[in-house]
Amino acid sequence: MCVNPFEETKAVTFVWGEGVSTEPKKIMPENKKSEMDMSLCVMEKKGWIGLSGVDFSAKGCKNIVVNAASDIDCELRFYIGKVSSENMIGKVDVTKTDSVDNYSVFRGDISVGEDILKGVHDLFITFDCEECGNSMIDSWMFE
Repeated sequence: MCVNPFEETKAVTFVWGEGVSTEPKKIMPENKKSEMDMSLCVMEKKGWIGLSGVDFSAKGCKNIVVNAASDIDCELRFYIGKVSSENMIGKVDVTKTDSVDNYSVFRGDISVGEDILKGVHDLFITFDCEECGNSMIDSWMFE
């Protein structure tokens, strides 16, 4: 089964990763989507996750949307196939929120042509943070 990048995908959905952990999302009970609402916690300045079988099909997309909370500035970089400068497809800057419990929506642009993203790919997301701190990534999607 492939991952649909055009639907909101929980950040805890990954096959490979380093420098990250999963933690219960700290939100008010009335705002919880489920009893086990989890977020991805970036533990190291250079953490990353990878997903297999992300199906971009023939749809085009222009933006990446990330729902996150952070007490530090962090740049999320998105790659297809492998992590290398020529495979980077876009990035999203996550800036400090009021607290790691206060989630906000952040957007970034796709930096490659639509023809590059057609089909099924492995997707890698790297977290380039200025310092160690708390960055909680709830979800991501392409639009």
